[in-house]
Amino acid sequence: MNQERLIDPSFRTAAEAAMRAVNNPDCSPLLLPEDKYDLWKEINFTFDFSWMFD
Repeated sequence: MNQERLIDPSFRTAAEAAMRAVNNPDCSPLLLPEDKYDLWKEINFTFDFSWMFD
């Protein structure tokens, strides 16, 4: 998470909503194989909210 941008209220709201979605098992049931854990143990998500400001 980009900690420096959390002072921006709009960014903070979007970041918190994204984190809730990613961490909520009802919203993100990722069925990842346990035997491939080393391949997916760290996943980077990029949320692009630029379309909201057009």
